[in-house]
Amino acid sequence: MKAKSDHVDVRALMGKLWNHWWVFLIVWIGTVVIVGAATYLLPRKWQCKTKIVPEYNLQETLAFQRIFDEMGTGMQISAVGDAITPDTYADVIGDCLFLQELSQKQVTDVNGTMHKIADLYPQAKSEGHLYDLMREDIECKPSRKDESIGIAVTAQDPAIAQQITTMIVEQLSTYLSAYRQEKAQRNVDYYAQLAEQGQVAAAMYEIAQVRLQEHQPMFIVLQHAEFPDRTVSPRRVVMVGLALLLVTLGLIIFYWREDIPEWL
Repeated sequence: MKAKSDHVDVRALMGKLWNHWWVFLIVWIGTVVIVGAATYLLPRKWQCKTKIVPEYNLQETLAFQRIFDEMGTGMQISAVGDAITPDTYADVIGDCLFLQELSQKQVTDVNGTMHKIADLYPQAKSEGHLYDLMREDIECKPSRKDESIGIAVTAQDPAIAQQITTMIVEQLSTYLSAYRQEKAQRNVDYYAQLAEQGQVAAAMYEIAQVRLQEHQPMFIVLQHAEFPDRTVSPRRVVMVGLALLLVTLGLIIFYWREDIPEWL
């Protein structure tokens, strides 16, 4: 058994590798061919993105605030008084009822074949499993920089990815508008009973009526869903590069196997 040495002969170690350069070359070429071919057997996926920004009616809020200031009530009106805030949009999209409605819609792939979104997940074992798979392909993240919200959809067909992204934005807009209208109607009904009980209650009743009649969108689309022209997976270059790194390390360890124990 050789004694441990504090001296490492780098030239001798590199010489061992150089003497087998042809082995490295063959293994590298084989790795590129095998891993590259294997990645073509994996399903390709495209991702489509869109960006929306919440719409706040600041002018209306400031006008109502001036009314209360003139009345001397000291009341404050908030422009963001909805229970559904932009931070909760991801929860709305991930809700089972939202996904149930989305899963029944029809999309068309690049070949012109129509599919129901639910049929795009043949591996789904149950309705709950279907929604979990859909959640994995849908991403909704708010940005702290500009208060925008990014929505991205990943699918095995670029046309389908684009269509589902657009459908989510439209369905989210419909859902939020219905919520706001329902909330406004409840406020009208509530303040209608209090309208004759004072100046403040009468003003709140008028505000509730105005908000019931308005049809302001909950958000505007800054970046519409575009047809994706590049796949996001599988990442062939990354996979081939990682495979080359692993086989290279394996070969180095193999040819230095007798020297490594001397360093330990």
